Amino acid sequence: MTNPNSFISIDVVDGWFKRLYVCYGACIEDFRAACRPLLFLNVTFRKDRYNLASTTYDSNNRLFTLAFCLCDTEDEGNWDWFLRGLRLML
Repeated sequence: MTNPNSFISIDVVDGWFKRLYVCYGACIEDFRAACRPLLFLNVTFRKDRYNLASTTYDSNNRLFTLAFCLCDTEDEGNWDWFLRGLRLML
């Protein structure tokens, strides 16, 4: 309700958390209005989870995160799932 047009997806397998995708509506609007039309993909490891992220630079040359995903492994399936979610938003 406080951030309309946001997209959040949680993937659960056999009752266990597998991955989470988050793209806030405000980030989508800002990306379309003021960011460079170029996306960078990166991954960071956090204890027992991976964080996949899509970033770009805004008009002030500051790093801008468009979407992120928390997942159990960095593999082709999780990257595919993340990129499909990102494509739906853009």
